[in-house]
Amino acid sequence: MSLRAIDPARSRVVLVGTSTYAAATPLLPNVPVVDNNIADLAEVLMDPELGGFDAAHCFVAPPAAGVAQVGDLLMQAAAEGQDLLLFYYSGHGLLGPRRRELYLTLFGTRPDRLAFTALAFDAVRDACLESRAANRVVILDSCFSGRAIGETLTGDEEEVLGQIQVSGTYTLASAPANRSALILPGERHTAFTERLLSLLREGSPSAGEMISLGDIYRHLLARLRDEGLPLPQQRGTETADLLGLVRNRRLPPPVPTVTSVADPPDTADPRSSEWEARWQPDERRRRADAIFDSSIHAAYAMVGRGASASALEAVAKGLARSDPQRAVHLFGEAGSLLMAEPNEGRHLTALAARAVQSNPESALLRDEAERLARSTGRLTWDALAGVAEFMAEGDPQRADRLAATITDKRLKAPALTEIAWRLAHDDPDRAEFLAHSIREKMYKPIAMAYVAREVAKADPHRAVLLLNEAERVACSIRREDYREPAIYQVAKVFALRDPQRAVLISQKTADPVARAWILAGIAAVVARSHPDHGTWLLGEGERIAQSITLERHKASALAEVAMAASTSDPGRASRLLREAEALAQNITGDADREPALVKIAQAAAVSDLARAWRIAHAVTDAARRTELTTHLVAAAPDSDRPEMSVQILDAAESLILDIADGPGKIRALARLALAAMSSNPQHAARLLAEAESLAQGATPTLYTIEALVSVGQAWLNEDWPPHP
Repeated sequence: MSLRAIDPARSRVVLVGTSTYAAATPLLPNVPVVDNNIADLAEVLMDPELGGFDAAHCFVAPPAAGVAQVGDLLMQAAAEGQDLLLFYYSGHGLLGPRRRELYLTLFGTRPDRLAFTALAFDAVRDACLESRAANRVVILDSCFSGRAIGETLTGDEEEVLGQIQVSGTYTLASAPANRSALILPGERHTAFTERLLSLLREGSPSAGEMISLGDIYRHLLARLRDEGLPLPQQRGTETADLLGLVRNRRLPPPVPTVTSVADPPDTADPRSSEWEARWQPDERRRRADAIFDSSIHAAYAMVGRGASASALEAVAKGLARSDPQRAVHLFGEAGSLLMAEPNEGRHLTALAARAVQSNPESALLRDEAERLARSTGRLTWDALAGVAEFMAEGDPQRADRLAATITDKRLKAPALTEIAWRLAHDDPDRAEFLAHSIREKMYKPIAMAYVAREVAKADPHRAVLLLNEAERVACSIRREDYREPAIYQVAKVFALRDPQRAVLISQKTADPVARAWILAGIAAVVARSHPDHGTWLLGEGERIAQSITLERHKASALAEVAMAASTSDPGRASRLLREAEALAQNITGDADREPALVKIAQAAAVSDLARAWRIAHAVTDAARRTELTTHLVAAAPDSDRPEMSVQILDAAESLILDIADGPGKIRALARLALAAMSSNPQHAARLLAEAESLAQGATPTLYTIEALVSVGQAWLNEDWPPHP
């Protein structure tokens, strides 16, 4: 459902503000800036370039109005309004002494006689329910709870939020409790309305032609949170948050359609001035920016805060490398949306980790990730553990300091493992200390193996002691799926100096498929620096794979060994791939045969891309075919066919176009374009234009937005030639 502008001629607005009190007391202090709230908000709403309301349709209560006068204005507006009824109140809010009902104070309010001198919110509720207006909106800029008189009553937030929720009405409240100053020094308005008016007057680059109620909430939530002010609350949104209140003065540049930039013909000379001008970095940046802007607008337009947050996160991750500052803003926006969602702590925990993972080298994103992590309340340790784990790549010392604050050893273990790995080169003593401090068996041997690999360069004896301890712990792990990766890491480090010992360690894994996988993996690593050792290990891996009796497991194990042999022993790799493919073709049942074919095609992509594409055509399952195609186009630049011949490109494109999954097709086209950029830039440009066209025409969902972001990233790729 898309955003809709209101009709000012069929709408009514009621503005009520109480700046002074007949009997001002410490409980009800005068708030002179409230007069500015009312006057300036009325001006914005009646501005022909913004709200466009007629003065006769904007009812402003006099400063000394009583309950009856405010009631008359509200009932008249409720009766006349057909499209929108908007009620805005600014002043002190109080809760009744017994039933804790909400009252909006007026000039003549007496705290000891609230029921007779203040406006009961129940009356506002009734007026909204009786109105025939299609959209009813209540905005409250007030401190609500007993905190105004120094009381701290558990449950005030829930009581107030329950009262302001009116069926069929969108309610936006400045804060459920008076948590901080209502007015900031030097500002003309109350804190909430100051920022509301700033948005309405200046506009927002992340909104569309109209600033919607949802735009207002998201903007205020992000800004008030960043400034440490009370966070706004919204209730009963349904689809009302898509209602456009005022025109947006700061529209982003229009998103160009795909046809606005003609696709370069495949026969164009890459050295021609026309071709070079069309695909210069500035032009590609312009197209990428337009795509990211379009993705952001689509993200904000999605129904539901959680969906919008996920989509904004996808765009932020896409921008993390090229524009970390903008990515930080979008991660913050996503976090603001998640703070109002159920289970917001767990959502924010994951978001914080993914923020730093998107670009660990960016200090801006590391700061934002830590800020998000520390805003998750009781789940702070979970969030900090995830942030520390991914932060280790860009700033291991800072990650170490963060991890030191985590008390839950279960959460701490994966972070310490990653930090030990990153610290091992520059600070092996600290890394070894961290590895020894890990209590979780599934992580401890992996961390010790990481450290031993670095220590071995300067102190082989110390490294052997570490590896012996790591082996002992790894072999004591009972769960096979935990033991395998631990044994793999320990055996891989041993294999560099003692391949026989590595083979013996691999035998601690009972599953022959896992043993073949371990030996193939360590052989691939060892072959780079010790070819003889690598060849021997490949032989052991092949021997184990050949001993497997179940055909589908044997085919996958042979493919694993072939992949490991692709660079050091291409003859062996080709032979094993042929044997694995023959085995897979004899497997009965797609459920068993196709996973084996996928594994073989992935292995073939390293050394025989043509074979990989041929196998891919035999995969019929749509999901597997999409995944495999995406893998193959990503692997193409690293294959033995780096020139990406026209035949391979055409075969890949044909396979991709057969994919039924729209977002999967878009992502695969973008990846194929990346693979073709260095050798066939014209074809790459056509593929990107095709992907962009598909994405722009698709229904906005998280997956289509992620796909569109991948196209934007491809346009920004620095490897784009031509360089004749």
